[in-house]
Amino acid sequence: MNKLVEYLFYDDVYGVAIRKLDSNNTTYYTKKPTFKYWYADPFVCNHEGKEYLFVEVMEYINGLGRIGVAPINGNEIGEFKIILKEPFHLSFPHIFQYKGEWYMIPETGSKRQMRLYKATAFPYEWKMDSILNENVNWVDTVFTFVNENEAVGVTYDYDEKKAKPILLDMSLKTMRETKVEGSYSLERPGGTFYQKDGKMYRVVQNCVRVYGDFMHVFEVDEVNKTKLSEKEIYEIHPKDINFDDGKKKESVHTYNKDEYYETVDYRIQRFNLIKMFIWALWKFNRKLGK
Repeated sequence: MNKLVEYLFYDDVYGVAIRKLDSNNTTYYTKKPTFKYWYADPFVCNHEGKEYLFVEVMEYINGLGRIGVAPINGNEIGEFKIILKEPFHLSFPHIFQYKGEWYMIPETGSKRQMRLYKATAFPYEWKMDSILNENVNWVDTVFTFVNENEAVGVTYDYDEKKAKPILLDMSLKTMRETKVEGSYSLERPGGTFYQKDGKMYRVVQNCVRVYGDFMHVFEVDEVNKTKLSEKEIYEIHPKDINFDDGKKKESVHTYNKDEYYETVDYRIQRFNLIKMFIWALWKFNRKLGK
């Protein structure tokens, strides 16, 4: 009976949290989901001395992800503004700079494309710059630049259910599967490459029990056009994170950082009397392509 009640009336929804790095405070400050939106896949960046948080904004009424951004002020995440909206699902807004310009490669696997977007007025105005690859269902793509124009990384092939190494060439505006030597994780990425104390790391998701259950942290020993070698050093579970609201979190599946802040998302279960109606509405809207 408990399982039936959970299935009929409880939703999995997501929120995001931040922690300032120049503080001894270990608390992550949360932005909770509302009944209109929930938030996941956070990326943090600094632009002209101001900090911003980019996320997937799930529009609860139609079940499609959009890309949103909010300013960060101290320990507070501001209100999210939707900056990318397509007639298909968007998530995982991997933002990066290239030759002084801001770009984004969000998840667009349901369109079977890898799309590159460029900021025309950072952080709120963006346009599609180019299509990097087509006829692929690649999601949660992460990378790090290995020379002026090229970046090496990993994408998760949703059709084949495994990670693949990729080469992004910004001079040609292409992304393709590549071959590299070394030992690297074939699991779904949970955040992009980052630096800490002179070393490089990245995280991957553990999806054995449920999607995005917890995270594995890998230290990257070497990454270039011919080699990607890394080793796991520890795990991150919800119980390892000190959230400001003190409430139980079911899982964590994304971690990113910049020089000033680190960010995670978290999953909770929430009672919803009209859950089955919303599910039916999602399917109807997706058939219409909204």
